[in-house]
Amino acid sequence: MFVLANLNEKKLEAIRRFEAESGLCIVAMQDVDLDPAPVEADTLSDLQELEKELGVCLVAVK
Repeated sequence: MFVLANLNEKKLEAIRRFEAESGLCIVAMQDVDLDPAPVEADTLSDLQELEKELGVCLVAVK
């Protein structure tokens, strides 16, 4: 699974320079060691409704 990377100022500046030179917008992500949690069908339905309500993607993890 990937999440937004926690960047120090030096790394952030390097990305900003790249963006300025390339004209691209960059999102920095980093890998996290998480396993998906099993979700029962009725709970999954509730989770999907909550996703729609909040306008985000929700992931159940162990």
